[in-house]
Amino acid sequence: MPAAVLEAEHALVERTPEVIRPYVREGYEASYRVSQMVPYANAPIPITEIIKLLPGLLAGNTEAKDSAQGIVNQLLLTTPPVSFLYYGYDEVADLLNVEEQAQDQKELLYATVWDTLDPLFLLHNEGNPGI
Repeated sequence: MPAAVLEAEHALVERTPEVIRPYVREGYEASYRVSQMVPYANAPIPITEIIKLLPGLLAGNTEAKDSAQGIVNQLLLTTPPVSFLYYGYDEVADLLNVEEQAQDQKELLYATVWDTLDPLFLLHNEGNPGI
């Protein structure tokens, strides 16, 4: 979740009665993830991330590869099948309260896919998931 969206969540949760805070927090996070599954509603966040990564393409080899990988990952997140799986997986993990383990598994999957599809490490650094 981008910092501004996360800060808005914290502000909302602080203003709600303590007894319903967990429900408000979970509802806010779920609505964010569901909104990111909608093809055109999720475009601003990946585009913002891509803009932040563009200068890194001109940096040294390691940072340029990290930026290229991040840009490809962000572009993939704007496609409906990938966004649905990515954010849907996060939502299921959140509902099951296994977010940390799920994130580790997601990073391992991304790193493995990148290492397999880019065996010469032209667009990424070995073992890096880029997420």
